[in-house]
Amino acid sequence: MDLSDLISVPAIMPALKANSKKQLLQLLSERAAAISGIPEREVFDTILQ
Repeated sequence: MDLSDLISVPAIMPALKANSKKQLLQLLSERAAAISGIPEREVFDTILQ
């Protein structure tokens, strides 16, 4: 399995900047929600677990 099988181009955020861990997780959750169609809050809560 290649890494490209797991990560799509829209999921890559090369210029991502965050001031805190929480902000980073929120930004990642926002992107994952946009790609997957899963509600952002659900993605965020799952990442925190």
